[in-house]
Amino acid sequence: MAKPPAKEDTWAFQPIGAPFPDNPIRVPGQQNMYVALWYKYGKPIHGRAWNNNGGVECSFPYKKAELTTKTELEGHIQILTYKGNYKTLGYWYEWLPLKTRFEDGNDRDLVKCGQSTPILMTCADKEKRLGYLDLSTEIAMVSYNKKVEQIAGGATQTCLGIFRNYKPPPMVMVEEDQWDDTRWGAEFPKNVEPV
Repeated sequence: MAKPPAKEDTWAFQPIGAPFPDNPIRVPGQQNMYVALWYKYGKPIHGRAWNNNGGVECSFPYKKAELTTKTELEGHIQILTYKGNYKTLGYWYEWLPLKTRFEDGNDRDLVKCGQSTPILMTCADKEKRLGYLDLSTEIAMVSYNKKVEQIAGGATQTCLGIFRNYKPPPMVMVEEDQWDDTRWGAEFPKNVEPV
């Protein structure tokens, strides 16, 4: 029996300052950093969004400037969400080094819009931030503190990219802690194995 085709990525349209959407895709190792998308003159640009007291805030690199305000970004952005699971959507998200995009196989695709793909880059201050890689130029950009930082070529291959994986996700062993109160000298329960 053939597997049905995977569904499309889901992007929540959010005004800046509006309530944060449900089920956003969080960046690995970060408590409050999410994949965001914005269009400038029809060109897609990925950046980062965060939840500030329930409201959407964001940062996008554009040329040599960090854009963060409602006026600069013309009011709306999109935030990547994942509502469902592998069985209902046919894919799951996985963060891997960008160099894996050149590996053979049809089991995963890079998440991208046009020539922009979100990447997690280590900046000069050693902090990891979400930005984007322009696939046509292989230049990666990230913005923070009113500036833009960029790397190009081979240096981008160690950045993490987000992939849609079409294989079932790995099984995670779930262990259950079982506790029992006993008295000193009482018989040990026979239905458990001590660790």
